[in-house]
Amino acid sequence: ACRQSGDFKTLLPQEFRTFSCSLKAPKINQDRVTAKIDAKATFGATLSAIQQMELMSEGEYNNRLASSGITQKPQSYTYSDRNIQLQVDFSDPLPVVIKQGRKFFVKFTVRNIGTGFVSAIGPEDFEILQKVSLDQEQGGNVLQSAGGEPCRLQETLSPIGKEFPSFSCQIMMPATVNVLTNYNVIINIRYSYEIRDPVKVDVIR
Repeated sequence: ACRQSGDFKTLLPQEFRTFSCSLKAPKINQDRVTAKIDAKATFGATLSAIQQMELMSEGEYNNRLASSGITQKPQSYTYSDRNIQLQVDFSDPLPVVIKQGRKFFVKFTVRNIGTGFVSAIGPEDFEILQKVSLDQEQGGNVLQSAGGEPCRLQETLSPIGKEFPSFSCQIMMPATVNVLTNYNVIINIRYSYEIRDPVKVDVIR
């Protein structure tokens, strides 16, 4: 089999590289025979997204509603490259109004939107960083998994058809903020992708 590796560790956006293979035709008893060559390429990539969340206390929400009103933002957001898509769904439209006795959640769903095959995604492949501002080194645990730990993928997910199983985290109001705050959630999904393309070749005697 013809293989190429090593020189293709890094490709910039829109960059391409080529390599060639020798084709050895078998002996044929006919004037023309059509053969199929299967080409396959596997590569790693990272989908990165920044999701901003606006958290508001119930008192601040009521004050704004009585004065100037509230402009709601979408409840669902999508981020994608040419291969996979990340959908972020909030249980309520933003801003999230933290009310006593009521729980709010955010759900993450990954889909294969390309023509190839995506590998399973493990906890080490799905990174979630929480920061008040993008230039801060430290963040807060606004998104929490079960048990109160920072939001993270807790098990390896395998695609079912074109879609991975979803997972959710609870949205918590930071203890240091009691009125309004904006939080940036940085999401990095590292994945392996495989594309295949068959080519027909005519062999003439």
